[in-house]
Amino acid sequence: MKCGIYCITNEKNGRVYVGQSRNIPVRWSAHRRACDADTSMIAKAIKKHGLENFRFKVLEPCQPHMLDERERHYIKKLQSMYNQNGYNIESGGNTGEKISPLISQRKRGKNNPMYGKKVGAKTRRAMSLSSRGSNNKLTEPEVRDVKTLLLDGAGCSELAERYSVSYHAIHKIMQVKNWEWVLPELNAALINLTDDEKKKRDAEIKELWEKGKYAAEIARMVNCSEGTVKRVVGTSRLKEAKERYQNMIDDYENGLSRDAIQERYGVRRSAVNRALQGIDQRRRAERAAVWVGMRRRGVTVQTIAAMYGVNKGTVTEHTKGRWRE
Repeated sequence: MKCGIYCITNEKNGRVYVGQSRNIPVRWSAHRRACDADTSMIAKAIKKHGLENFRFKVLEPCQPHMLDERERHYIKKLQSMYNQNGYNIESGGNTGEKISPLISQRKRGKNNPMYGKKVGAKTRRAMSLSSRGSNNKLTEPEVRDVKTLLLDGAGCSELAERYSVSYHAIHKIMQVKNWEWVLPELNAALINLTDDEKKKRDAEIKELWEKGKYAAEIARMVNCSEGTVKRVVGTSRLKEAKERYQNMIDDYENGLSRDAIQERYGVRRSAVNRALQGIDQRRRAERAAVWVGMRRRGVTVQTIAAMYGVNKGTVTEHTKGRWRE
């Protein structure tokens, strides 16, 4: 089986990296290349010590749906976090995420033990990575409260505001990607809670899609990526929506009113307006070009306005300065 959990061991110092992949041979090839563009800790270590000093081993083949759970298990078992004995900067099950910016010190000014000291970029990054997986804006007692409150029905946004941290800091706790060692007996329930949250999010995405919202709009509204929206609605439905929009355009070009189009397709007016936006812009441009030509032939603004049933300001706005060129 190509899918599973693997481990890379630095034989010079014993430090390890635990990873997951749906195609382990391909992933190992990527690690071996360790190109300059890769800034991960394991890539830097390979470039520093040489590939010949690293040993690759498959720890456990498993099904895709088990990857996150098994990765967390082996990271904890082998103590492969950066501030322990390894190169992992997340506590597992966190594929596709980027390294966050340097974590701010909670204490500032003279209360900060680093006050007045100059720290190089390399040291600052090491400080940030060493606290990864244990968000230093939260204390362990606070995380205990957060986990309990999440299971009691509190929302991530509510808790983020209460503890003055980001939404993602709380959400990672709920996903058991950080602070997994605090009240571990609650982790399974929290993961189930995450699954329920995803189902609610997906239902909301589908509802917004049916109302005619664009993928980018939906992504902003439900706090996810456009890719997530497209996966939820399915590529076939995206194709269907494009065809529906084209049919709306064809009907409009053939003289059907916006009200009639809205009734025919059973969508909101905003969806109709969005589909016809390009046509309206093209028609306005074509009409403005005609008006410019008429002004060049000596037709007055007042006459043009009367002919097209618009006010004189509209004609002036679209022809001012252009008809003298």
